[in-house]
Amino acid sequence: MLTENEKKKLVNKIKKLVRESIAENGYFENLYPEKKEKSHDFDRDEDREGGNKEISSKKESVLKWLDTAQELHSVLSYELWPDMDEDTARSLFSKKYRGHDNDGNSYHFDDDEINDLYNMRDDFIERAGFKDNN
Repeated sequence: MLTENEKKKLVNKIKKLVRESIAENGYFENLYPEKKEKSHDFDRDEDREGGNKEISSKKESVLKWLDTAQELHSVLSYELWPDMDEDTARSLFSKKYRGHDNDGNSYHFDDDEINDLYNMRDDFIERAGFKDNN
């Protein structure tokens, strides 16, 4: 049984740990994620028709990761296209992520970009010490 003083100390310690965890995981960075105008299912269907299951699987993992890591999009765009200026890289990444631009023109990550993003995802997971749940 805990005394009142021990109970208060324990509650304060738990509160501190929870706050640190929330801050480390970026919980407050993305309270209002962008609304999806289209599902990535269309992209996945295109891959299945092409018959390349490995790319399809990678693309599915990458898109799922991008859906949950929207605060990383700008950083990823700079790594994906290091020779491009930052504004252009962010804009192109956004178009490819959404699948279209404001005029309705279609954009998609090509197989090489998916492979690069997949490798970035693996590096991110490894550095963060997370387990890969696909």
